[in-house]
Amino acid sequence: MGIFNNSLFKSVKNAFDKTKTSISEKLNVIFSNRNIEAEDLEEIENILLQSDFGIDFTENLVGQLKKKIKSGEQVDISSLKNTIQDVFISEYNSAFKETVAGITKPHFIVLLGINGSGKTTTIAKLANYYSKQDKRVIIGSCDTFRAAANEQLSIWASRTNVKIIEDFSKDPAAVAYETGKLALEGNFDVVLIDTAGRLHTNKNLLDELRKILNVIEKIGQSCSLDVFLVVDGNSGQNAKTQLVEFSKVVAITGLIITKLDGTAKGGSVLQLCLMNKVPVKFIGIGEHMEDFAVFDPKEYITSIFSD
Repeated sequence: MGIFNNSLFKSVKNAFDKTKTSISEKLNVIFSNRNIEAEDLEEIENILLQSDFGIDFTENLVGQLKKKIKSGEQVDISSLKNTIQDVFISEYNSAFKETVAGITKPHFIVLLGINGSGKTTTIAKLANYYSKQDKRVIIGSCDTFRAAANEQLSIWASRTNVKIIEDFSKDPAAVAYETGKLALEGNFDVVLIDTAGRLHTNKNLLDELRKILNVIEKIGQSCSLDVFLVVDGNSGQNAKTQLVEFSKVVAITGLIITKLDGTAKGGSVLQLCLMNKVPVKFIGIGEHMEDFAVFDPKEYITSIFSD
């Protein structure tokens, strides 16, 4: 079932104009006035690969189109787009069967990612998202290396009436501990932990991340915990590398893909989540606080291929 309201769906749809131009409109130009033949499949394959839909997905799609054409079915532009959407949704849903997760109170969410991925802004958007659901939110600002990140978070926290814990004099794990303790004592619903931007090659920062997670697991041992990797939707192969390498260090439970409004390679979403069987949880589609949505595979692919 869709989770976007009409206004948000329109924003999501508009956010993928670049991807839509890259794929859907190219297909329209080529096939709007004729049916698709077997000799056209290579061109369709190239268009999808250029938008980062990946080899596995593209080969699966082309295989299905070959069967349709071979059986004598007339495949026009509308049928092509419907088949692309059906294959996308099928592959995503088969990889991530819907389960009822046991979310506790409080629920801990740790965000990690490299500098420039949009992690700090995403924390603010998450706080806003949960606050609008009448959840009590507390933020632990464990990025003690970047003063600007803490200042930015403090501004957003005050705007959304969210409590924030920050202390440059403390070890990041100590800030995480204090945040978790206050969350448990203060009956908070959601605990958001911001961590320092780090590369997977930085051993000291990875050790610090493990320490933060150990503290959270100890203080909130009966609480649910998610670890979300924030990646820039424009980063292509780098995003895939980040997911692979960070997954060697911590158990990543979900992805948040940012800046998708600025990319023509919207197909990378499917590649990223299927590669390590990590679902996309949220997407960032603009600079404003409201430009943020729970990921819905059907509405995502529809926004790209709808007329």
